[in-house]
Amino acid sequence: MKKKNILTTKEAETIYKRIKKKATPSKRLKKYVHDVLLKNAHILFQYKVGRKRFGYCTYCQKDFPLEIEDKRTYTDNDVDVLYAKYNEKVICPCCGRKVTKRYAGISRPVTHADVAEFSVDKDGALIVYVYYFTYDYKNDIHVKAPHWHCYQIGYFDIHRYFHIMHSYFNDYVYLEDRNTSQLCFTNQQTVKHPNDQRQEKYEGIKCFELEKALLKSNLKYSCLMEYMADSDAVDMYRYLKMYCSYPEITEKLMKEGFEDILRSYLYGGMRGVLNFKATTVCGALRLDKQHIKYLKSLNMMLCKSDIMAMQLIMKNKIKFSRETFSFLSNHWCDLKLIQILMRFIGIQKLRTYVKKQGALCQCRYSYASDEYMFFENYRDYIDQCKQLGYDLADKNIVMPANVFQAHQELTELLNRKAAEEKARENAQKLKRFSKRLSKLQKKYSYTDGTFLIRPAEDYEDLCKEGTTLHHCVYSNYADMYIGGKTDILFIRKVSEPDKPFYTVEYNNGMVIQCRGLRNCSTTAEIRAFIEKWKAFLNTNKNKKKKEEAA
Repeated sequence: MKKKNILTTKEAETIYKRIKKKATPSKRLKKYVHDVLLKNAHILFQYKVGRKRFGYCTYCQKDFPLEIEDKRTYTDNDVDVLYAKYNEKVICPCCGRKVTKRYAGISRPVTHADVAEFSVDKDGALIVYVYYFTYDYKNDIHVKAPHWHCYQIGYFDIHRYFHIMHSYFNDYVYLEDRNTSQLCFTNQQTVKHPNDQRQEKYEGIKCFELEKALLKSNLKYSCLMEYMADSDAVDMYRYLKMYCSYPEITEKLMKEGFEDILRSYLYGGMRGVLNFKATTVCGALRLDKQHIKYLKSLNMMLCKSDIMAMQLIMKNKIKFSRETFSFLSNHWCDLKLIQILMRFIGIQKLRTYVKKQGALCQCRYSYASDEYMFFENYRDYIDQCKQLGYDLADKNIVMPANVFQAHQELTELLNRKAAEEKARENAQKLKRFSKRLSKLQKKYSYTDGTFLIRPAEDYEDLCKEGTTLHHCVYSNYADMYIGGKTDILFIRKVSEPDKPFYTVEYNNGMVIQCRGLRNCSTTAEIRAFIEKWKAFLNTNKNKKKKEEAA
């Protein structure tokens, strides 16, 4: 099978430079924008020359007097146009078109339109040029032709495609089938909000002579027109890239009535379910003809859960029924769990087991069904069994008499194991820390007769300190201290050496923080003691340097 896109970046850039030179709207397109696309957006401006009032129709682009007959019959319509209010619909006396009356001196509008024109390259590729047309009446009501610019180009051929990605500085060609322009296209020929500069987001870019170009291109069997017919606006680029990547299977899915599946896939709803390397619809859906017939008999819009449910039915040779299908489709996220259970029981007994076990759940939400509560607990239970290395080929393990109770028991077992593992890990850390503790005691231990300061001795010592003083020294700093990343010291009264009083964090020769009961700050006498202790540390440090020098 060919690759999805055989174009190289260099080849695509060469093609882009060539087709960009032809990015000019045709006369037919300009006429279409003026006559059809903006047919409801044309205006009759009323303006004055001296004391005489005149009108200008943006559709027929003619000026005419509103008060003098000027070689034509003066009718009731002339009176209606003359005295019509601002924004009122009137009939142009020159072309007979219904237009909106506005005064030239009040808030002249800017009318916009987005439209795509299609052409066929010499090799049969479909080229898309997207233009932005603007009629700017702010400076001059007599605009004869719109300003336009081409802001998007797409190139589509079988296994050869790209579109333009915009950046702040330049454009570059994008070869993949994702990250499309995010612009929606429509084949409908009306504009609801012609003055909205972002109309393409809401209504879609209008397609001009799309079907005519498709029939001349290599994409004439793409079924693009059928795909666009059922939606107001679609991401046409995404569909065309899909067809160019897998033309055979895309065409078959469309023609055999699975457009909803294809649409869901294009918007990310079928990832991992379909097989686009297949050449038949059966192969793509991983279903046989009988089960595809069952899907069609449902007469509903199909989504990922429906396909997965039907695949499970076929794989396990389950007798099809709407009730069974609905059960599997509703719990498609837990189909792997259902497959584990189906090693031991059939689908009907499984449903009974699920409902019974869900009723035994003691942590029910008010809105949750029995089935929902079962799968919430059973998912965690199976994960716990895997962590503990239990044999999932054992029916007694896979199907306990009370899933909720078994889940609770395994939770307690895992918590005990985790606590034991933590204790072993802490014991190893403390073994390494014991060598460091003697050095810390020799370095930091000090007393002035009223207070004393010493390093913390172990986890239990830190836990007692944090619990008594109601601060986070144990929860946040225990592992850091035991691991040697910082130093934690206790300030105590000499008269109460075992009673927690103040906790100090000391690092890189600085007191980082000193906290008392409920994180209270230090008193003057504690600050004075700390200064004495720091002087003691400096004296010891200088003494050590002299000893090393001698």
